[in-house]
Amino acid sequence: MSHKINIFDLILFWPFEISEEQSKDGVGREAIKQQLTAQSAWQESLDPLRRGCTDQDDGFAYAEWCEFHPSVRRFLYGDSAGSAERGPERPFDLYRSARSNNQKLRIEESDCQIEFAIRDLRLYVADNGLAFVTLDLTATAPTTWRFALNALSKFRAIYPQYYEAVEEDDRVKGWRVGGAYERIRIEPEEAETPFEKLHPSAEGRGAELKKALDDRQPPILGHWRRLLHPLLDLEIGPHLLSDHRMSAMVWMGVEEIHKLSNDDWMALAEADEFGFSPYSEAFLSEALHETAYDRWWDQRKAEDLKQDHRYVVGEKVLASVKGLPPGAVPPYVERIRKSWRRQYAQMYFVAQFQRASLLALQDRVADATPQIRLDGSGVVCRDERKLLERVEELQAAMAVFSSRYWFPEVSNQVQPQDLYAKVKKKLRLEELYSSVLEDKALLGAWVTAREERRRDKFWNRVNWFFIPMSLLLSFLGANLILEPAKSFVTTSRLGDILQWPARLFTHAMWVELATAGTLTLILLASYTAFHLLELFWRKFRDRRSL
Repeated sequence: MSHKINIFDLILFWPFEISEEQSKDGVGREAIKQQLTAQSAWQESLDPLRRGCTDQDDGFAYAEWCEFHPSVRRFLYGDSAGSAERGPERPFDLYRSARSNNQKLRIEESDCQIEFAIRDLRLYVADNGLAFVTLDLTATAPTTWRFALNALSKFRAIYPQYYEAVEEDDRVKGWRVGGAYERIRIEPEEAETPFEKLHPSAEGRGAELKKALDDRQPPILGHWRRLLHPLLDLEIGPHLLSDHRMSAMVWMGVEEIHKLSNDDWMALAEADEFGFSPYSEAFLSEALHETAYDRWWDQRKAEDLKQDHRYVVGEKVLASVKGLPPGAVPPYVERIRKSWRRQYAQMYFVAQFQRASLLALQDRVADATPQIRLDGSGVVCRDERKLLERVEELQAAMAVFSSRYWFPEVSNQVQPQDLYAKVKKKLRLEELYSSVLEDKALLGAWVTAREERRRDKFWNRVNWFFIPMSLLLSFLGANLILEPAKSFVTTSRLGDILQWPARLFTHAMWVELATAGTLTLILLASYTAFHLLELFWRKFRDRRSL
């Protein structure tokens, strides 16, 4: 059964990593700003709390600000009012699409026909090398459970999940994308444009697929490129951090909500397309206990709208579903929707930002290890200086993340606490955080142990030379060095000039001091020579290992 949905709101979250050249703090963010604003397609938003809303929403903005702990407020909204030119000091720059307020997205697939109005399209550029796109949509007309599930499942695809061969006479004529929608128009610009001009033909998909396999980079679907223009045409990446699916927040006002089955609820949490094979009862009973948040839900009382509001939390979905009969929308329902779009969206953004940051840090740890190679002779480090720099950068990045971006909780209020805990559990943030910390610690410990072993070996070699040399010079020093010097000074003209210094050589104390000084100079010279030889040997070995 396909239930009627009177309100369907959808917010998509797409994190990606900026290219290394553009991600440097200060210079990179400023360069991206100049490129984004050059064509007036994106505008910088100086107020991260109001985010371009009207004065009528100031009360909701204030309620959002009050929702969070001070540390979370600093992250989301900045430390202070800042300057008129730059706005509050915060760890990211915020941009809004200049075109999106008047745009619509229309899906025209056989199994999904929905028109969305774009309420907001934002871009966050963070100082840790990440960028976030958030797209806030609302359906312009009531829809069905079938269309809503299919839109949630396939519309959020960034690139094709797979390609299907188009065969003719037992040969491959071309390819078509799978697991994603592409019959999507951006209106009013593309209202009359044929779909054949909006995406490649089956033959053109072959070249697209070949390029993706050669470059190891999936092709971004055309409607995202057109909607975000010129963002994806800039030299900033994007380097994807996860699979082809964006994370999503959903708000639904559903008629006869009490008739939704456990399969329906699970399909929503998992973002399954409509008609997906039902789950087993044993799995459903356990999974829904972990997925659903039933503070305001009771199946027996949902029909008379007494307890008809349920939240579900999946790995890629956070959904709020409310019973809503046809007719005018009550004011309290509008307040719930506003809160969902503001403080709950910010809460979900924090969790998604943490996950993306940890995935990026995990990639950086993995990128450092190719400098280490195992062969028959043991462990070889290709470029030890580069490895040390990478480890130092990782330690600094992890320290900054832990102190500025890691929030065990975000609010003192009970419901946000509970939902945030469920989101963190579904995203496995604690496990990911511990894993990155452990990987970084193991890599740092290995580098430290390697340096200590190398230092011990070096000093052992030095000691094998210096200890016998010191004993020999101590035994022969006075006769070998000082007696000829004494004879030279006392018999030469220098002795006439320096009669008083010459007489000093007759005193045993000065003889000992001179001997010690001479030995010290010899030892220092030998140590310097050994140290230089060690450096040259390491350079030679690193070059040879390449």
